Amino acid sequence: MSLGKNNFTSVIPPSLGNLSSLQEVYLNDNHLCGPIPEGLGTLGSLNVLGLQVNHLSGTVPQTVFNSTLVHIGMQMNELEGTLLTNLGNSLPKIKYIILAENHFKGPIPASIANATTMRSIDLSGNNFTGIVPPEVGTLCLDYLLLNKNQLKASSVQDWEFITLLTNCTVLRGVTPQNNRFGGVFPSSISNLSAQLGILDIRFNKISGRIPNGIGNLAKLFKLGLSGNQFTGHIPDSIGRLKLLQCLTLENNKLSGALPSLLGNLTQLQHLSVDNNSLEGPLPVNLGNLQQLIRATFSNNVLSGPLPGEIFSLSSLSYILDLSGNRFSNYLPSEVGSLTALTYLYIHGNNLSGVLPDSLSNCQNLMELRLDDNSFNGNIPTSISKMRGLIPETMESMASLYRLDISFNRLVGQVPKNGMFTNLTGLSFNGNAKLCGEYGEGGQISPHGDVYSFGIVLLELFTGKAPTHDMFTDGLNLLKYAKMAYPARLMEIVDPLLLSLEAEPGQINVVMDSITKLALSCSKNRPSERLCIRNVVDKIQTIKTCYIVLQNETRQSSSWVMQHERLVHEV
Repeated sequence: MSLGKNNFTSVIPPSLGNLSSLQEVYLNDNHLCGPIPEGLGTLGSLNVLGLQVNHLSGTVPQTVFNSTLVHIGMQMNELEGTLLTNLGNSLPKIKYIILAENHFKGPIPASIANATTMRSIDLSGNNFTGIVPPEVGTLCLDYLLLNKNQLKASSVQDWEFITLLTNCTVLRGVTPQNNRFGGVFPSSISNLSAQLGILDIRFNKISGRIPNGIGNLAKLFKLGLSGNQFTGHIPDSIGRLKLLQCLTLENNKLSGALPSLLGNLTQLQHLSVDNNSLEGPLPVNLGNLQQLIRATFSNNVLSGPLPGEIFSLSSLSYILDLSGNRFSNYLPSEVGSLTALTYLYIHGNNLSGVLPDSLSNCQNLMELRLDDNSFNGNIPTSISKMRGLIPETMESMASLYRLDISFNRLVGQVPKNGMFTNLTGLSFNGNAKLCGEYGEGGQISPHGDVYSFGIVLLELFTGKAPTHDMFTDGLNLLKYAKMAYPARLMEIVDPLLLSLEAEPGQINVVMDSITKLALSCSKNRPSERLCIRNVVDKIQTIKTCYIVLQNETRQSSSWVMQHERLVHEV
């Protein structure tokens, strides 16, 4: 009976248990709910029970786990309860038991090893606890999937199931990731099946060194070691895994240099080594990885110049993250080859020189971070397309929604057209010589001077520099002042001004006038800004008004003192 992948709702009819000749039941990928009828487990001829991807709930009837079933598929439901301690004794013909993504709990029964016909076990995405019984390792499995549970290990004995699995010559996948496994990962891993394609132990608390013998697993295409406590060097032997497509090593305590043999992994699509203590240069032969889609090297101690070869990988389409290292020299012009890339992060390094005009070739970029470097120089007169050191051709990068070039030494003018007209994620703090202006010409102008004067006024009266730590996620000094004007100005005034010998009312009047003037100077459209002569006049007017207020206050104070003296004399 095959009724899978429909839109059936309600419960499974208990009357199905009367169809004694049924051999296969497929009710998968529907919207069925409620419990599994006990009668399904009493069908003596039933080989396959496919109930996956529904909304079934409650406990699984004991009759189901005490039957002649060959294939049990119950993944992605809302089933609960514990597994029978004699589970392996009551399923004499079972080959595939798939219980993933439910709410099962408790220990994995050691008796499961008695089901000697078993080929694949998938218990992932539940709440199983305790150690993995070593007896599980005696089964000759294709796949042992245990990810996303609460399983643990802390001693050599707790890892014995891995050592015993080395006797299984057909093993293709082991996934203990997202559990509570700890202790040292057994070196016996290098003796697992030559057929092993997936080894994923991410997001545990495993310590020690990565076993050098891991390079023996020649058919691995996915190796996940991230999110643990591995120390020491990345073994060169990983370079022998020629079929590897995914290698994740991030969030460990690895040190030393990146092995140059990584360049041998020509099938690699995903490489991540971020958040370790790796040092030295990027191997030039990473340019051999012509299938690479995503690569992250951030937050290490990597240094030296960025090899142009890695920027020549046109296959990179998702992310290239080199941030938080000590890379020096210039940004290679080969960056223009990353025409399919979505996210490029190079911030937090020691890069300098000009931004290459070829950067504008990266038409699919959505986020570009170049901040916290030392990019510098003058407007290159030989390149007519560029304004300042931000290429005008970047205006055509329509997909870009975040550009951060803060804390560099850029000069000149920000382009005004294209994506720069509506780019909400633009940040260029920490370049004092770079105009925040969306100007109409290519040269520094009086309009830019007026804009800068407005920002200086805000800085003086708020006591906050444009580079203050609070200005993140699109908030800058100008927006900060706009949000406070006019009703909340006293909340943003520099506390030092409040400590001066002046009445609060006077400070409020001055802040109102100064903020209004600063905002008028800093309008986005240069044509709407005051001319510098009018700015000077308004500053003089504000000063005169402040002096008048001060005099009136002194006169009022003097009158009060005279009045009090007369009262005292009387």
